[in-house]
Amino acid sequence: LLNPAFGRLSDKYGRKPFLILAPALDAGLHALVALFPKSLKMTFVDRVISGSMMFCFLSPVNAALADLYGTGPTLTSKMARAQMFFGAGLALGPYIGSKLGGAGPFA
Repeated sequence: LLNPAFGRLSDKYGRKPFLILAPALDAGLHALVALFPKSLKMTFVDRVISGSMMFCFLSPVNAALADLYGTGPTLTSKMARAQMFFGAGLALGPYIGSKLGGAGPFA
């Protein structure tokens, strides 16, 4: 639902603010979770907002790649590569984070 809206907004206001917004918001939310490690409510809010920001980030990234590489096989290759790394980050990120940070129960 939010991805097309963020795509239109990035067309209107430029790509850079939206390419910076998602990681900055995500970092701020993760800092709040680190301040309140036993709060399940804070973790839930973090996951909901950062999850939506991750997918809202895709539309401006794809638009920026199209701006940089035009059309053709180069654009296709770059978009496929970006999606591959995005998927790998979504799949491996929580696992690596739990191993580095030491996941524990909410008690």
